[in-house]
Amino acid sequence: MHPFDQLVFKDFDWNLDLYHPLMDAEITLSVDTEDEQPPAAWQRAVYDEFMQHSERLTIDVFQAIFDYYQSVAAEYRQQYQHGDWQQALPEISQVDEIKPLLTPTGIVVPELFPDDREIGLLFECSWEPEHGLAVKIQHNQVVEVGFQDICI
Repeated sequence: MHPFDQLVFKDFDWNLDLYHPLMDAEITLSVDTEDEQPPAAWQRAVYDEFMQHSERLTIDVFQAIFDYYQSVAAEYRQQYQHGDWQQALPEISQVDEIKPLLTPTGIVVPELFPDDREIGLLFECSWEPEHGLAVKIQHNQVVEVGFQDICI
């Protein structure tokens, strides 16, 4: 059964808790709609297209997160006192080393324009527990990594 056929409206969105292979975790799939309307056919198509490209996207997503981490880690480390940053912000040199610092939490299909073809991936991360981490994907390309507010 397609995940969109199992969505339940709660907390202002259509949601479903499920195991997702790209995220390799139990996550919440959230589909934003207006006024409790069911998800649009184009939102389902965006999700399906995303799933068709998930193998390649897995590589791209974690590479983008790794690159983002490398660009912000030094700044975050300066905020810690007495070198207490080793656990939250370890020095890493390979993409696979970023995965233990992340907890996948969700996929968001926003209510935008159908031509935007956007999906957001949400994570908790060791270095930013307050704002979390998000990866914005448009047209099956990673376009941005940052705080979760870029996708929600």
